[in-house]
Amino acid sequence: MTKKSTKTRGLLMYLSVIGVCLAFLSSVALAEGTQPIVPEHAFTIAPSIFHILYEEPDVDVEIEGEMYGILGGYTYHKKALFSTSIEYCQGDLDYDGFLQEIGEDGTPQIGDPLQEDSDNWMLEWRAVLGLDFPVGKCLLTPFSGVGYRYWNNKGEGTTSYEREITYWYSPIGIAFFGAFSPRWTFGISGEYDFLWSGKSESDMSDVVYGLPRVHLNFTQQGGYGLRGSLWVKAQLAEHFALSIEPFIRYWDIDESDPEPLTYFGVPIGLALVEPANRTTEYGLLLNLIF
Repeated sequence: MTKKSTKTRGLLMYLSVIGVCLAFLSSVALAEGTQPIVPEHAFTIAPSIFHILYEEPDVDVEIEGEMYGILGGYTYHKKALFSTSIEYCQGDLDYDGFLQEIGEDGTPQIGDPLQEDSDNWMLEWRAVLGLDFPVGKCLLTPFSGVGYRYWNNKGEGTTSYEREITYWYSPIGIAFFGAFSPRWTFGISGEYDFLWSGKSESDMSDVVYGLPRVHLNFTQQGGYGLRGSLWVKAQLAEHFALSIEPFIRYWDIDESDPEPLTYFGVPIGLALVEPANRTTEYGLLLNLIF
């Protein structure tokens, strides 16, 4: 399957899911009565689907495809905001890059082009605090907190290796909450993710005999993230609401610090780096709110 067809398939799937959800929400009859813009307590379960594109522009490597997951969270929101969530997702992604080889002189080299499937799973935890500022009948809520992101990527070929990527970061953002009617509300959120620390750990012993586990780390100043989302929510019952939430997430990470390379435990005078990379995700959450 070509990159163009993969992107087209992902976009069509994304738009189709949004269309189905909007059609369902628009068919719900609105009941009489008033509801607050945001509930004081809310538990959320949210299936997710998104398209991901990981790029290493300097070495012409891409990992791309669809991922599917589930998010669970709790939010307290009354003048102040506290929200925490954890999201798990997985998917088979297409790897388009090169073999990594060790030459006869023991130096790392880029080998033949390689296209293969890869197994991937991610885990992300976040917790944020915020404060409400009324704007007419709406709310403006700046927020900040802490987040942890883990990505496990392993190629399925005999020459592939396992890579684990972790970020610790602080989201710094603002959310806006409004209402179309007593039971229909909406919101939009945007944030900047300040990267505190990150690590990329590759088990190169899966590729070359005698090459031990290599740890590659990039520094606090070496990257940032951005994300945004918008949602429309229908209050279907006193203690149940449903919302759809299209989102986009982006990471831009600089090249890591060099890591000395050894062969059979002996330093060979060279170092490896994790290349500069970008990750773009766009997708949809279907939030079931209790």
